[in-house]
Amino acid sequence: MSRSPSRTIAERAAGLALAGLLAAAAAWAGHPWRYPHAEGAAVRFEGSVSDAAGNPVAGVEVALEATTPRFDWRRFSPAQRTERRTTRTDERGRFVLDWAWDGAYRRFELAATLREQVGGRELARELARLEVSDRVATGTPVVAALVIDDAAGLARLRAFLAGLDSADELRVWREAGLPESIDRVLSPDSEEATWWYYSAGRVVRFRDGVQTAVETFPPVRPIGDEAAP
Repeated sequence: MSRSPSRTIAERAAGLALAGLLAAAAAWAGHPWRYPHAEGAAVRFEGSVSDAAGNPVAGVEVALEATTPRFDWRRFSPAQRTERRTTRTDERGRFVLDWAWDGAYRRFELAATLREQVGGRELARELARLEVSDRVATGTPVVAALVIDDAAGLARLRAFLAGLDSADELRVWREAGLPESIDRVLSPDSEEATWWYYSAGRVVRFRDGVQTAVETFPPVRPIGDEAAP
C-alpha cells in the first residue's frame, strides 16, 4: 500500500519544524527561562571595571545588552532583538545601570568599551565582556566585575587620542582612522612621528605635528587582530 504524498509532505514539514525547535533550543541552552522579576520592575546592574592588577578604570562606557530568543520561522534560525543601556564608570571604576524588566529578553551581557569622539571621528574598542544571565535569575541587584586584560593597550589608545592636537594629525585621523603602529623619535628640538597603515599600504610622517610626507607600499596584513598605537 502506497503512502499518501500529502502525508509525506506533512511529515517533512513537521521534521523541519522539529529541527528548527531543536536549533533554537541549542542556541539558548543553559540560559535561565524563569526569572524572579515582575514585568516592568526595576532590575539594577552594578559593579566595577578594573585592570588585571585591580586598579579601577574610570571613564569607559559600560553597556547592558539584553537579547531575546525570538525564533525566525521563515529561516528556521534564531533572530534575536537586542536592547542596550549605557553609562560610564566613575573615578572609582564603578557603574550602575537600571533595566525595566521585560520578560521577552532572556540573555544579558555587560560590555566595557573605550568609546571616544575626537576630531569628528569616533573610536570604539571593546575591552571586556561578561554574560550575567545566571546572576539575573537570582534577583537584583546584579553585581559584576569586568576585568580589562590589556591595560597597557588601553593606556596607549588614550595617550594617542589625547595627543591629537595639530590640524594635520586630526585630518589624517579623520580620513584614515587609528594607525596600526606608531614610531616616535624625540630629539632636543623636535618630535617626529610615523603612522603606519599596513593594511592600506600607507605611511604618514609628521614633525612636531606637521605632516611632512606620505608614502605608499604594497599592503601588508598587520600582526594581530586589531590596530594599536
